[in-house]
Amino acid sequence: MHDLDRAMFESAAAGQEMGQPEHREQQEFLEVLGGLLREPGRQAETYESYELGQEMAGSHELVERTTHEAALAGELLEAHEAGELEQFLGNLISRAGSAVRNFARSDTGKALGGILKNAAKQALPVIGKGIGGAIGPQYAGLGERIGKGAGTIFGLELESLSNEDREFEVAKAFVRFANEAARRAAQAQAQSKNCGPPQAVAKAAATLAAKRFAPGLLGKAVLAAPAAGSTPGGAHGQWVRRGNQIVIFGV
Repeated sequence: MHDLDRAMFESAAAGQEMGQPEHREQQEFLEVLGGLLREPGRQAETYESYELGQEMAGSHELVERTTHEAALAGELLEAHEAGELEQFLGNLISRAGSAVRNFARSDTGKALGGILKNAAKQALPVIGKGIGGAIGPQYAGLGERIGKGAGTIFGLELESLSNEDREFEVAKAFVRFANEAARRAAQAQAQSKNCGPPQAVAKAAATLAAKRFAPGLLGKAVLAAPAAGSTPGGAHGQWVRRGNQIVIFGV
């Protein structure tokens, strides 16, 4: 059996024995991260393993989260310039990634910020003139095209809604996606600063968030972190899990 297959099989078996939601979330993250790092034949580097906690929301917490989500969506819809959009994304990453001090300024946080900005360019021009102009003048006209495109990206049914309601639903969907990506990336870094290359960790977090909240972004280059500041040779390689460590080849 291949080392990667063996590591994933053993980890999955351990998860069945444990039956813990946090282990399942951790394994899911590691599988995506490992998939981003497969390229054999390079020197191995070891990264510490980490545990990810599953959010178990009660009804009160769910109400608070929904209210907070709506408030952030309102802030997003008020962004009319590129600087305002960048500030909004930075604040969102800081709040969602509060498990790590100054997470938004970390290498992983910056890589995630680049991904979210790219995602905004793909998804947000359809929610209104304001956001279209915030992303760039060339997108301002696209801001009026609300409906089918955003529905595909976020898996939403928007055709029966008014333009105003469509804008709000798309903004909330983007907030959910961005919050989930920041939460996952910050948890990985909180448990181990050496959890993996920042760009790979950010992309893995964004990919998992997209699977849940923005399926239309999957498979698109928009989920790739910007090249600036990347690790020489790229964040590629093969990984295996050994005890409480992740061994990555090709980083």
